[in-house]
Amino acid sequence: VVLPKFKEFIKDSILVAHNASLDNSHIYANLKKLGIYDGPIPTIDTLQLFRLRYGKGLRKFGLDAMVKFFDIVLVQHHRAVHDAKATALCFVAMINDLLDHGFTNYNQIHTIIDENEAYKFGRPSHITLLCLNEVGKKNIYQIISDSHTVHFYNKDARIIKEKLKEGKNAIEVRIKAPRRVASELWLRTPDYDVRSWAVTTCRAINALRKTQCCFGWDWGVSLPVSGIYGNVRLVAPENGAPLLKYAWAEAEIKDDKSAEIRVYALTNGKKAKNNIGTCEFNGEKKEISSSKPAIFKVENPELWWPNGMGNQKLYPWSVDFGGVKISGRVGIRKFELVREKDGKGESFGFRVNGKDIFSLGADWIPCDAFPSRRTPERIRSLLKSAADANMNTIRVWGGGEYENDAFYEACDELGLLIWQDFMFACARYPARKDFLDEIAAEAKHQVLRLKKYTSIFLWCGDNECIAAVREPCKYRDDWIAWNAVLANAVKENAPNTIWWPSSPCAGPGDFTYNELTGESGDSHYWGVWHGARDLSGYYQLRPRFCSEFGFQSFPSLPTVRQFADEKRGDFDVNSRVMLAHQKNNGGNDM
Repeated sequence: VVLPKFKEFIKDSILVAHNASLDNSHIYANLKKLGIYDGPIPTIDTLQLFRLRYGKGLRKFGLDAMVKFFDIVLVQHHRAVHDAKATALCFVAMINDLLDHGFTNYNQIHTIIDENEAYKFGRPSHITLLCLNEVGKKNIYQIISDSHTVHFYNKDARIIKEKLKEGKNAIEVRIKAPRRVASELWLRTPDYDVRSWAVTTCRAINALRKTQCCFGWDWGVSLPVSGIYGNVRLVAPENGAPLLKYAWAEAEIKDDKSAEIRVYALTNGKKAKNNIGTCEFNGEKKEISSSKPAIFKVENPELWWPNGMGNQKLYPWSVDFGGVKISGRVGIRKFELVREKDGKGESFGFRVNGKDIFSLGADWIPCDAFPSRRTPERIRSLLKSAADANMNTIRVWGGGEYENDAFYEACDELGLLIWQDFMFACARYPARKDFLDEIAAEAKHQVLRLKKYTSIFLWCGDNECIAAVREPCKYRDDWIAWNAVLANAVKENAPNTIWWPSSPCAGPGDFTYNELTGESGDSHYWGVWHGARDLSGYYQLRPRFCSEFGFQSFPSLPTVRQFADEKRGDFDVNSRVMLAHQKNNGGNDM
């Protein structure tokens, strides 16, 4: 009698309960017995919400703990009417807090309540491992025991290859919904506004180290794909050699008749049994170690030049440690950033091999929303088009991603200088220790990984993040903190590469709004298109170096015909189909 009336009473309402899964299990079971169950009831579990939103530092999450946290009076605990009232008052407190932080509906709240994260708050307990047979059980015991004792290193439990048996082995990869993870990370600093101001469908994307434009931008679709983008390898060096992690070659022009090439290797430790590898450069072989580079001399070297200024001579090299090999090609060149005071401010330009260049180029964004379609052939075709259009510079934009090797190899071959942004864009970022540690590891890896490419001449801290800290505020100190982490990664791992704090930027330590003045540093100019000015607006500003500008274009007709039907009127710029592809608010009106 009660359940049918209860079901009629709640109708389409959302249930709120503490430990709702227990209550719902009884409700669902009895609804099914009565034959009136028609699916799960929308529910918010205050236990899970309290645990994930406010649980840091707490050990208990029951109703008594929750009312204490929110300073709510609970009398006669375990009596339904009193428990329900206390739960409601706690939920009101949570809702007020969530509203202040941009959570306005049921779906957004459920991005916080992730059942897959509940294990983080559980108490340690024994588990049961199921094995195929007795041999498997023995092997698992031995591997787990050794990984946490004999092979426990730097807080990591390691499994060594000698303990692995021949046959099939599985690696499990768990992929979580990026929006849900971003929201959880954002809530670690609930009093801090780290939301991105870019045109994105996830305002907390900057809390997550993922391609910042994957949730959309004013030029692209919201498609936050997740998965393994490249190949997975199990690398096992031979003869006790250390694992070769990075290798690169540096060229120094000694004089007009010679150059010195130093090839470096970085391994996973000097305590390996055999820390000596083999280096080959231009047909000549020498020994190499992680503490001593292999040095070669080139007589009458042919220099590497940007597109349009000369050839792109590349000398081959390779490093081998126990069968693990890294190879590359190095161009002999010298890059300089020229900043000289003058009557209007300070110049900003580049000099290659002693000659000033006029940079002609474009910004590079991910060439497809689907990583699997960013093939080496497609990347090279686009870069070849840039070179054929007489470009000599490509800026890898900070809202995208660190590109794959095929991109940098093509730029080396085509003579395209690379201005490389770190992947931070149009947002405030936190300065929590865990975040700083994460980006320090990211920056070090990418600098060392990309150091082998000749065309990279400059590392830049971010895209348009300095705009958030033009006026002194708490965010300025945070920007200084995380920007310093990136600067140190370049200084320590690529000291001969040019460092630039942000784009646009008037100079290190200068927080001037640099779009309109252009008296020093680099500028972004969007007065044309975004500012609704006509093309003559380009004559009104003369920046020292314009690293970003542009005007929106429609795709080519063959591309448009893939998603639009001319006979149905889809070619009209204000048709439903065209508006669905227009990602800039008011873009058709500019």
